Amino acid sequence: MQTYNVIYQTEKGPKTEYEFKFNEYVLFAGFNHQNIFDNKTLTHVGDKSIIVYSSNKAFIDKDFVNYISRIKYPVLLHCSNESLNHNTFYYRRAKAVLRSGGWDPNITKTNVFSV
Repeated sequence: MQTYNVIYQTEKGPKTEYEFKFNEYVLFAGFNHQNIFDNKTLTHVGDKSIIVYSSNKAFIDKDFVNYISRIKYPVLLHCSNESLNHNTFYYRRAKAVLRSGGWDPNITKTNVFSV
């Protein structure tokens, strides 16, 4: 069975701990994975990766866009976008985008799912 890298691009602390518990025991419980805590350094890359990150800004950091462009077909887990004011242009780079911050009817991309 294939193993996926789950790369946490979130800062060490309560936010990462909260997301980790849900992901580990619910969302990713059914498949083989290896957790990597990168602490927003954007250094760990690898194909077949799930990138866990948080952004509630209107535009994602350019460094993050450059980071995901180095990964072939990443799956993005976009946490904490409750205000739904986020420009999602970079979602097209992903195999799939899982959003935990709420459902946005304006996002019509076929690779975006609410969890």
